[in-house]
Amino acid sequence: MSTDFRDLCQSKCLTHRPYVGVAAKLNSQLSSFQGQLYCFLPLPPETPSPTGLPMHVHGFFELSQNRRHVEWPKGEGEEGGPSDEAALWNSLLVTEVMPRAYVTLVTELVNTAGTGASPFTRGSSPQQTMAMTADALYQLCPNHSKLTTHWQPLLAPFYQKLSASQLFFTQLQGGHWVSLHEAVVMTSPVHDDLDEDTEVAVVEVYAVCQVNLVRLPRHVLHSMNKISVTSVTVVSPQHLSSLMRADTTWSGKLSREQKSLILRYLCRHGDQSMLQGLELLPLVDGSFCKPDDHVVHVCRDDRDLSLLPGLHDRLCYVTQPDGLQKCLLGLAESGFGNLRLLTDDKVPSLLADSLAAQHSGLTNIKLPDDNSWIRQVWSYLQGKDLNDVDHLPFLPCPHGNDLILRPLQGNYLCERLDGFPPASSALSQALRHLGVHVIPSLPDFVLRHSDVIHSRVQPASYLGVLKCLARLAEEDRTTQEIAMKFKTESTVDDTIALVDIISDGRGRSDQTDEKEWEAAKRVLRCLNLFPVWPTDVSTTEAPPSEFANSVEHTSVQEIDLLTPEVTGSIGLPPAVHLSPKLLHCDSKAHRQFAGDLGAKEMSLYDLVENILSAASSGSQGIAGITDFMTYFLQTSLIDEHELQELAEGIQFAPSCLKAELKKAHDLYDPEDKMLQDLFSGEDRFPASSLSHVAILKSLKLLGLRNSAEVTTQDLIQTAKEIEKLCRSERSEDIVIAQRKAKAMLTFIQKHGHTLTTDTVEQLATLQCLPCVTSRDHAPPGFPAALPVCPAQHHALGISRAVDMCHYDKLELVGSVKPVSLAPLTSDSLLFAHFYQPTADDVIEHLSVVISKFSRKQSHQFSSILHHIYTELNAMFRGGERAVTEKLKEMNCVLTVKDGCFRRPGKFWIAEEDSDDLDLSPYCFPLPSDLVDAGLGELFAACGCHQGQGYTILTEVLREIQSKHAESSSDERAFNKDFKLVKTILQAIVDKGEYNEGDIFLPVYSANPTELRFAMTKDCTVAPDPDVITFLVEEEEGITFVHPDLDKDVALKLGALDLRKRTMTGMDDLDIDDSEYGQHEKLTTRLHNLLREGYTDGFSVPKELVQNADDARASVVKFLVDERDNGDWRSGLVTPALADLQGPALWVYNDSLFTRADFDNLCKLGGATKKQDCSKVGKFGLGFNAVYNVTEVPSIYSGSTLAMLDPHQLYLLDNKRGKKMDFGEIMNKVLLRRMPNQFRPFQGVFECDMLNKNWKPFSGTLFRFPFRTEGQAEKSEICQEAFTAERREDFMEGLMSKAGNLLLFLQHVKRVELYRLPRDCSDPAQAQRLMVVTRNSVPTVPRQLPGTESILEHFSKAWESAVEQGESIHEQNFIDTVTVSMETAKTNKREGETTQCRFRIAWTPGAGESCDTARETSKEGFIPLAAAAILTDSEGRIVCMDACPKGFYTTGHLFCFLPLARQVSLTDLPLHINAPFALTSDRRGLLSQNEDDKKLIEGRWNKALFSDPIPRAYLAALESVAPTQTSAKPYYSLWPQHTAQPLRQGQSPQGEMYPHFYQFLVQENFAVFLHSSGCTGFSGSFFFDPELSDTDIGRVAFRVLETFWEETEWCAGRLIDLPTGVADSISRSGQDVAFRQRVITMEQLCRCVLFPRIDQGHPALETGDRDRLVLYALQSHSTALHELVQSHACIPCRPDGRLRAPASLVHPHGLAASLFSEDDARFPQREGEADFTTHTALDQLVKMGMVQDEVTTEELKQRAESVGTLPETTALQRAKAIVKYLPSLGNKMESYAAVLRNIMFLPVLKQPEDWPLKWDGQGKTIASPSETFSSSLKELVGCQAAVLNENSLDLSGTDKDTLGLLGVTQYKSMSSGSTRLTEVSVAQLMSISEDPNAMSNSNYKAVENTCKEIYHYLDSFCRYDPRGTYKDHRLVIEGLKERQVVLTGQGFQEAGRLAMGSRNDLEPYLTYADGHTWYCHEVLAFLGVKAE
Repeated sequence: MSTDFRDLCQSKCLTHRPYVGVAAKLNSQLSSFQGQLYCFLPLPPETPSPTGLPMHVHGFFELSQNRRHVEWPKGEGEEGGPSDEAALWNSLLVTEVMPRAYVTLVTELVNTAGTGASPFTRGSSPQQTMAMTADALYQLCPNHSKLTTHWQPLLAPFYQKLSASQLFFTQLQGGHWVSLHEAVVMTSPVHDDLDEDTEVAVVEVYAVCQVNLVRLPRHVLHSMNKISVTSVTVVSPQHLSSLMRADTTWSGKLSREQKSLILRYLCRHGDQSMLQGLELLPLVDGSFCKPDDHVVHVCRDDRDLSLLPGLHDRLCYVTQPDGLQKCLLGLAESGFGNLRLLTDDKVPSLLADSLAAQHSGLTNIKLPDDNSWIRQVWSYLQGKDLNDVDHLPFLPCPHGNDLILRPLQGNYLCERLDGFPPASSALSQALRHLGVHVIPSLPDFVLRHSDVIHSRVQPASYLGVLKCLARLAEEDRTTQEIAMKFKTESTVDDTIALVDIISDGRGRSDQTDEKEWEAAKRVLRCLNLFPVWPTDVSTTEAPPSEFANSVEHTSVQEIDLLTPEVTGSIGLPPAVHLSPKLLHCDSKAHRQFAGDLGAKEMSLYDLVENILSAASSGSQGIAGITDFMTYFLQTSLIDEHELQELAEGIQFAPSCLKAELKKAHDLYDPEDKMLQDLFSGEDRFPASSLSHVAILKSLKLLGLRNSAEVTTQDLIQTAKEIEKLCRSERSEDIVIAQRKAKAMLTFIQKHGHTLTTDTVEQLATLQCLPCVTSRDHAPPGFPAALPVCPAQHHALGISRAVDMCHYDKLELVGSVKPVSLAPLTSDSLLFAHFYQPTADDVIEHLSVVISKFSRKQSHQFSSILHHIYTELNAMFRGGERAVTEKLKEMNCVLTVKDGCFRRPGKFWIAEEDSDDLDLSPYCFPLPSDLVDAGLGELFAACGCHQGQGYTILTEVLREIQSKHAESSSDERAFNKDFKLVKTILQAIVDKGEYNEGDIFLPVYSANPTELRFAMTKDCTVAPDPDVITFLVEEEEGITFVHPDLDKDVALKLGALDLRKRTMTGMDDLDIDDSEYGQHEKLTTRLHNLLREGYTDGFSVPKELVQNADDARASVVKFLVDERDNGDWRSGLVTPALADLQGPALWVYNDSLFTRADFDNLCKLGGATKKQDCSKVGKFGLGFNAVYNVTEVPSIYSGSTLAMLDPHQLYLLDNKRGKKMDFGEIMNKVLLRRMPNQFRPFQGVFECDMLNKNWKPFSGTLFRFPFRTEGQAEKSEICQEAFTAERREDFMEGLMSKAGNLLLFLQHVKRVELYRLPRDCSDPAQAQRLMVVTRNSVPTVPRQLPGTESILEHFSKAWESAVEQGESIHEQNFIDTVTVSMETAKTNKREGETTQCRFRIAWTPGAGESCDTARETSKEGFIPLAAAAILTDSEGRIVCMDACPKGFYTTGHLFCFLPLARQVSLTDLPLHINAPFALTSDRRGLLSQNEDDKKLIEGRWNKALFSDPIPRAYLAALESVAPTQTSAKPYYSLWPQHTAQPLRQGQSPQGEMYPHFYQFLVQENFAVFLHSSGCTGFSGSFFFDPELSDTDIGRVAFRVLETFWEETEWCAGRLIDLPTGVADSISRSGQDVAFRQRVITMEQLCRCVLFPRIDQGHPALETGDRDRLVLYALQSHSTALHELVQSHACIPCRPDGRLRAPASLVHPHGLAASLFSEDDARFPQREGEADFTTHTALDQLVKMGMVQDEVTTEELKQRAESVGTLPETTALQRAKAIVKYLPSLGNKMESYAAVLRNIMFLPVLKQPEDWPLKWDGQGKTIASPSETFSSSLKELVGCQAAVLNENSLDLSGTDKDTLGLLGVTQYKSMSSGSTRLTEVSVAQLMSISEDPNAMSNSNYKAVENTCKEIYHYLDSFCRYDPRGTYKDHRLVIEGLKERQVVLTGQGFQEAGRLAMGSRNDLEPYLTYADGHTWYCHEVLAFLGVKAE
């Protein structure tokens, strides 16, 4: 303790103790921990921390007056503040006490590390515990960068104490604690200059060397450095190198990878001396050496390794770790130790050593399957002269199944070479038979060398083959020996292949070397190359290939005569006997080839004439003459008259069926459609081979017959053939017969006048003519419904003329007799032979017409009927009386009024101007058109009445009586018939002709629409209708005349009168005075009930429907009765009831009230059904909702009528209620005596209360008189009248919600709503406004016992389960419910018919709900729930908002009926039903809150939402899942986390959400959709949900789905799960289980996508594949990047070919110009995946895509490809190569060297002014080394290729590039190369030998060229004392003694020339021309004499 501190401790001003405490939270992440200050109690928290320490600090601090801050010394310029002692006290606590407490804390932490007291011992080993303790300790150490200003002084004392203590952990020796001076320090998590892998290797060295290594966080080390703790030794390269030299234990314990990492680590620090003596240098064979052990070559490329096998102990090359290879290259370049670079000058000797090491000899070396070594050798040889290795076996040749190496010398031809067509096997065989050595193929690595093809191996081209043949001519063998070997060994295919390649080459090539051709020609003339024209006709029938193999071949040397050359498509005639033999060549090229070999040609006319002459002599067989004539008919020779005459007499044309040879005039023209049909199936046409248009035209010239030339014999024969076919049972024969018959009729129509009588008579008796079988053949207007042709003829449709009627009889007998298909003219002889119909035929047809009559076609039928009647009338008048007998009983007369047929006796013939009654529909007047047509006599004979008399009137009465006696009638029929009866009876009375008492009269019936009759003698006339009613009820056996019949008419016709009976004897009413009412004080209670919860207008119908459902009713009907009933307000039980007789609401259901039900009406709030779990309502409460509507409700059920009067104002004796049993006599009297009281009931829903024959009502009928304004004013229940407006609202409200009423009800299946207007008295006329029906079909076939409902069934099961102490074992009940709703049009809505279909799942509880229900069994709870999903007719899910009016469009809660909206909204797309515990008004769910913990109802509702409701939800989903075709609407049904599953708050509804997903996962509901069904969670797999809703996710899913059955997951099902659902599963506590079923994108790519990319799987859609690959490329996943990099998966332009990234070219890089689209190297940018975005391209470059620099091998291939490209593209690529090279910088020279011998530069075409031979003629490209600049063309144009510089668009830089490539550009005076000199000399010699050179036109140009050459050569012949140009002069010496000096007389030998102009020495000496003098040096050198 310092003196200052000691003084302060003893100061009387301060009363604190020098204590400090620290508290560290060890189980949290300390990096984010905010340490706070305490002074016993915490100071107010501050952010950021007031200390900056990762712990809380407590001390006896001096605080500010408000105890919010620690006092610190004042800063400069501050005023006020703490005392100096207080501030100093706090500072000394920090610097002196705090470090000790701090160190004590961490020391204690270390001391407990090995004990159970450590907070880090949970399941950990001791070493792990210590490591975790150390991590916590280091995190607790103060960070100088975070400490606040006042706490910075803590650093120095703390870290000084800490460094001296053994508080630092090392892993060595199992882990222990050391002080800082005992250890070497590394920072964590990664040391400053180390990557993770290198750090592991370094740590391993220290561990092997037993050095304590301590890992400290950076902030600890930096803090120590800040305070200068000197005892810290930190890991560094120098320290590591020294350690490794001192202790070599590491050498045998480190892995190769670790040594390499350490080597890189040491190398990167630049001090090479650190490597001395360390065995770290990695060799290729896996060993290590020291840098100075022996010479080691460092390779730049791994290809050098494969080039030199066997030498790997002397080579060094590494790929890992990154950067090491670069370090090694740097060491080798600097010459460190014995490290050397492997350079080209060292490779040859090493290559020889390697070859010797591998093989014992150098002949027939067999290559192993892996030919990588020889491939590497050739890669090295590229660009090098092969002459040095010609003797070495470097040419790989196939030998059986092996490859052997052969020397490069030899005579080879390669079958397959790029840029050349492959040699066929036949060509190869032909060349082998000739003695040429054929190689199937050469590897690409060999072909890339420019000195192989053409120089050492010939391609399979014309020139290549020609060179081989030319060399054969130079061999020692004779041509006869070669030809004989070829003849004996070669096949025809071999021969043809040889001929093809030479003949094609001769036609295309202008590069043939004439010397080579002449040499080859000597061989070819002796070879049997051409087929001999065959004399055997049979061979011509063979296919061309067989034909070629079937004839002999010969040589041009033996036969030199060729077949004619024929132009066009006809070709040569088929072969026949010929003499002499001919050579046959199919192609022009072959003919040219044969001609080149010396063959001549024969003419075509001579050949054809020879054949026709031979054919006319009959010497030809069938095949020969037919084939030849077919040929002849198609040539222009057919027009030659002489040849026609020869052809007409030849039987050559085969018939179509029997192929008999006939002359042309013996056959018919097949182009005539009628003849085709007429002779179908007969052998009368030429064969199909002669059907060509041109052939038929030629046949007509030779006499082919047409339709006008058909013979009688052929016609009769065809008719017989038709008859024969008709008897066949084969359908195809019938079809032919029908076609022939139609053609026969057509022929007769056209040519019938040419037939003889005998011919016609024969045809009439033959079954050969067609009849009408279809209405399509009938005339216009013929009814479509009327059949034609009788059945026996219909199928065949062919008949004899004598059996069928003519076409004009179709309307008379068409349905019963066959009728000809078409009419004939009357002059046709056949017309008279047709059948004439009889009366029976016509009547039979009439029956058919009547049976098929259609009012839609009445006009057409009327025409036919009129035609038939006219014909029958003619027969009747002709004496055929049988006509009337048949028509009399036949319904044959059409009634126009109703379109029906009736017998003639139902008609009368009306007299003119008669006033007849309308007796329809019982009797009718005969139609006037029939009368007018004179048919009255006919129908009178058939029973038609004459006029309307007594007989017909009484018959009508009897018919009406019979009709109504047999069946009931509706009101309309009654009124109509009754009116007619009254009219008839009045008419009878008026006529006065009747028998009194024997006429039927209508009598009274209780049914107003019933028409009954009795004889007049049995009828009684009542004076008054009321009397009838009364007496009918009282008496039996009296028949009263109908009251609406005129009494006088009845009396006149014989009815009896009756005096009025007096009605007496009526008893007083005996009303039951026993009270029937609700015994509690009602009005106030009812008022409160309505106010609390029953004000909802929808509650009235809901409660009444619910009560009906509990009563097992199936139908509920509502009627809003608007009638005022003013006439029924008197004669009532009490006068007050008159106020209740007006408008009312009626409610009907088809169940009966029991006595208990009536009793329960008296029990308000009695909970009468509370313990009955099979009921859905509480009658005593719910029924009171009706008081919203009425003051006095009435209930009529069975025989009982009850009326309730809470106010006690309306009923007798002021009672609250009354009931009457009409089964008792006194109440029946009441009905009679006071009918007005009950008249409102009469007719309402078939209520017949006032019927004398009263019967109990089969249902229950409620009547609720609407509360009037007057009633409302004095009502204690409700002061609001139920006005007309409210009634409208009631009806509208019911229609708008009625669709929801029936969904979960158990019995009610139908609800109807009616309205009876004020002015309508008959309830039966009420307008139906709405009907709602419910149809239920169990989806899972499961029948409930009897009429038991679902609720009743589960209630019984629950009661049984409770008794046995078990859960419900019943299965789920799946129901499909269809709710249909039909509404009528009202003022507020349009009428419509709608329908909704729901799939409902009823599910019992299995857990908490069962337990709760047992605890509260008295409450009647049942653990049951249902969920309803909206579907279409196919079971597919429909969105709720698509529901029509009348149905909810959002999910609702139901307690069998829908709950109020505010509690019902669920935010779920389905309805939920359960037996909830509700508030008394049914408007809310009871819930449990903090103050109502014992409320059982709240617990019950919570249990429902956590047990049966989620189960029902899942069961409903499971039931609809199999029928879904779309997943989206299906999964939208699921509760999702993004939406509120159910409204929250105090409601228990929130329990449903987590339990839904718990049951989904754990109970395996089959609710997940897949392509072929649905499955549960355990059988499902899901694609990554983070991607599933993205475009790429959908693509990935589609691919995964396509190949699912091939994956490792195929045992399960792939599910397309929306992201929202997946997220909800995870967030509901099921994340672990869910993640185990998820397939990631990485798994998809690794297991599915990329394996199939390699296979090129056809089912992998290109678009999907590319989009997935692009995603993988652009992702951040290393694994996906590795997959992309290692596969050919990137689509390239233009054809989508796949390539690996390393094979791609950046489309915007410098190297892009070297490639074209066709190379398929640029990434694709079209389609669904764009691989050319910046992101994609950058990633591809990282993966190896070429951007700016290609390899030498690639550049060489680019250059070689120029020769394969079209001219324009080739120029572009050559230009690109030249311009690319400068971009390579220092590498340019090495790259250019590779290209020097490759042909890719464009060659200049021969200039127009160049008169001499041009070496570049025919060439397009040449190699740089053989190319010269265009400026040198005068020197080389005749001998070498000249560069087309203009096409390259050269710049100055480009010309330098050309020079580097080896293009000769200048007249160099270099002493090195003599190439330009050699070419110039050769050009001069060539010009001098050219005979055209000295022509007048060429001389000037030749002179200029020679001057250029002389001038260039002159430079080398000047004074040269050093001999610099001696090599050039040696070349020039070749011109000596040659005539190469140009003079006016031509070229002269230099020795014969002299300088000057004298000419007196000729011819011995000529003087050179003056123009050569300036080149006197070269002239003198050549021998020109001096002047």
